[in-house]
Amino acid sequence: MKTTIGESTEEPKTQIFVSSADKLDMVHAEYLSDLPSVKVFQLQSGGHQVVKLLRDEGRLPKILRGEFEKVA
Repeated sequence: MKTTIGESTEEPKTQIFVSSADKLDMVHAEYLSDLPSVKVFQLQSGGHQVVKLLRDEGRLPKILRGEFEKVA
């Protein structure tokens, strides 16, 4: 996976939203975070269900529109 993502020519092409409350998800996000085409957005809560949290808080539509910097 890291090789495939690393071949991307766009920056950033992959956005990862991860909760610091889920240690395993954090390990995976940190593993990919050194790639120039990856941007990691770390949230304080949400656990493994970050998408549900973002949806419930009304922030998911902005993310889907590409307004990443404004929500994380």
